[in-house]
Amino acid sequence: MSAMGGTHHLLRRYAASSKYRKPFHQALLACGIGYGVCYVIANDLVAAGMWANYSRIDQAISELSGTEAPSREFLTAMLPLFTLLVIGFGIGVWKAAGQSRLLRMTGGILIAQGLLFPLWLLFP
Repeated sequence: MSAMGGTHHLLRRYAASSKYRKPFHQALLACGIGYGVCYVIANDLVAAGMWANYSRIDQAISELSGTEAPSREFLTAMLPLFTLLVIGFGIGVWKAAGQSRLLRMTGGILIAQGLLFPLWLLFP
């Protein structure tokens, strides 16, 4: 079984297990979906819409948070939400890991990513 297949299997087993069907644990795992949805809405819809001539095809998404970008303040304000959602998801994955070292590592990496999010403010 591949690492990806094993991870998917463990998450499915975790979600189906009555032992772990606590609403708090489910909410932590749902943070991953929440982050993805918020990211798309914040960047692709709201922030890109603040630019008169922003091209989703020709310009990098990182330009939306550049120093002189009209959307920088909005994306900076979204950072705490993004951070909490990714950290929450990482904790949920960690809790779902059970004995899986790879899944615990994935959860740890997600938590670290969330903690490092504020660094992009230093390097727009």
